[in-house]
Amino acid sequence: MFLESSQYKVYKGKTGEIRYIRSGEGQVTLVLIPGTTGDARIFSLLFPILADRFSLVAIDHPSVTTLDEYLDILSEFLISLGGSDLFVLGTSLGGRVVEYVLERNSTNIKGIILGNSYVDNSELVEKNRVNAVLLKIIPTFLIKKILKGGIKKSFAKHPESKLLFQYFNELLDNESRKSILGKLYLNLKTFPLPSPHPELPKLLILSEEDPLIPQNTQNRLMTYYNVNSTVVWVGEKTHFPYLTIPSAYANGILNFIETVVGQNKA
Repeated sequence: MFLESSQYKVYKGKTGEIRYIRSGEGQVTLVLIPGTTGDARIFSLLFPILADRFSLVAIDHPSVTTLDEYLDILSEFLISLGGSDLFVLGTSLGGRVVEYVLERNSTNIKGIILGNSYVDNSELVEKNRVNAVLLKIIPTFLIKKILKGGIKKSFAKHPESKLLFQYFNELLDNESRKSILGKLYLNLKTFPLPSPHPELPKLLILSEEDPLIPQNTQNRLMTYYNVNSTVVWVGEKTHFPYLTIPSAYANGILNFIETVVGQNKA
């Protein structure tokens, strides 16, 4: 079900390094950036659907502690990919990173896809205010236990739940406290809002009753990016539609990219 760890490659740049998995030889390159509790392998179910149409590049989160450090290495990595048709997808936390990396590097990006993500995190900050304090003082094993509990609840009815639990448990067991807290910090830290980049095509993939992204936060995302954007609703009561209904998720991506590329060639 999941891509093998042996498929990883490493990009070593001036500001850090990024581990990634690449597949497909399409003229269009699609970079995939995971959410808080995922790595490149979390997009495994999209690879067999999209790899015959695009060059897919799924990344792990780099080992950083600030947004600026993340943007430095990600921007460098995106430039290294070259090509004229580059699209970037970020889910949840990955979407937030995509929004801000455009401030560093938008010249070779033809479109962005924000999956189950947000632009204004004020509601998330308020909802997790107490948790943010507790996470700094409770032991690492307890943080991991809480995260595993949430994941188990999310996928309890998934037909491949055993494999999913195994993947997430392995990922969290091998993750450092610094890495976990660094990603939670990026979710809950308040930054000035990024530019809406009205000239850039955007696809917003959302799920009804997302358990992690409140409806008001989804509404603010759609309002903020109301120019040159397309909204696709995929699934309900899930934060991981690319795992629960990957075919519908992939179809939304495929239709968006083919439309943008066709318009650029017209």
